[in-house]
This record gives sequence, structure tokens and C-alpha cells, in this order.
Amino acid sequence: GAPREAAGFYAQALDLLPPVDRERRWQALLGREEALGVLGEAEAWKEDVAALVELARSFDDDNYLAEAYLRQAVLGIYTGSVDFRFGSVARAQTVWERAFGPR
Repeated sequence: GAPREAAGFYAQALDLLPPVDRERRWQALLGREEALGVLGEAEAWKEDVAALVELARSFDDDNYLAEAYLRQAVLGIYTGSVDFRFGSVARAQTVWERAFGPR
């Protein structure tokens, strides 16, 4: 179906994009991560979320990092991983507050 085709499209894009093209790699990873989540492919989904966190750190921009940690928390909710669910929410909140101040 469409999510599987989308995951394949994004995988191909990631294969073709050079590592220095971080913004387009970010967009492709976001798309593939979302498709894998819809497909319920937990291991591949987890790998993409880890790649998002790593890439987000390279931007030196808290917006990327907060987005990556939020996606890590969503992964934890769907897979039942307590570490991802609660740890990622706390990390996302810390990054958010650092960028925008306390709620």
C-alpha cells in the first residue's frame, strides 16, 4: 500500500542524498519514520528515530532536537517502551524550555 511505497521512496532519497545535505535528509527521515510508524515496523521505526535524534544534534538548533525527542516519545507510546515514553517527553520539555522559556 501507500505507506510501504512511501517508505521505499524515502529510503531511496536517503540513499541518494549526501550526508552534508542535512535539511533534505531530515525531511526524508521524517517521512520514512512516519511511514514506518503507520506500518508498525517497530525495529526500523526505532532506527529512524535514533537517526533523527543524531541528525537533530548536528543542527545545533533546539527545534530539531525537540521534534526528534517528541517522535521518540510517540514511538515509546506505540511500542510500550517506558524509557522512550517518559525519558523522551522529559528531554523534549527541557529542550523546549531552553529554547522558549518555561511554560
